[in-house]
Amino acid sequence: MTELQTKLKELAWIPSLSPIFNLTGGTKPMLVAGYQIAQVLSTPVIYLQSEGKWTRIYTYIWENQQLRIQNEEVVPDCITLREVFDLHYGPGKWSAESPKKDDGGNFERAVAEILQKQEYEVMTNVKAADKQVEIDIAVRSGNQYGIIEAKLGKEGKSMKAIRQLTLAWRSLGTYARKFHVITVNPTEQHNMITEMLDIKTISLRSYDKTTRMLSPSDLTLLLESVENALR
Repeated sequence: MTELQTKLKELAWIPSLSPIFNLTGGTKPMLVAGYQIAQVLSTPVIYLQSEGKWTRIYTYIWENQQLRIQNEEVVPDCITLREVFDLHYGPGKWSAESPKKDDGGNFERAVAEILQKQEYEVMTNVKAADKQVEIDIAVRSGNQYGIIEAKLGKEGKSMKAIRQLTLAWRSLGTYARKFHVITVNPTEQHNMITEMLDIKTISLRSYDKTTRMLSPSDLTLLLESVENALR
């Protein structure tokens, strides 16, 4: 807090300076220090809420030493998947390619194409961190994004995909949504683990690897599940 006060005094000579305190993120001590100084100076405060379906900026002013909301603004679309990956992995340190030309890759491609037709931004076969991080499908709507592990047949019952999904999520930040799209019924153990890790399982049992098609009900299930999380 003392260091922050000192820095503000150094900047006080700038006539046009009109500070606003952004209390988003940071550690709890940082937030408390910022709050207390803003209160002393009666300086406006902003907070960015990004965990909901809509990204919002809240602006607060001080009245009788208490914060009162002055404005709430929905932030328009301002990110792309490329920017997300550049931010977390570094420009040029990740890649996105077409899915493999096998049954598993065809399933990934089918899911990706369904989402693209609904005007989601989609990337497939994303690799980063010397290929230690692998993402079958990345999907974005507005400023919200998610990652999908799409597994065909018995691979849908494997915990390997869950571990891979969790690793990728940890590298992308708290607010990335996680989906496990499979073509089998999840086991009791699977449900227990995915619930604990806040992973949405979408079971598309009608998928036909010959026609690469889904039944209308499974198509609806996929789209509604993703939409409820991202829109």
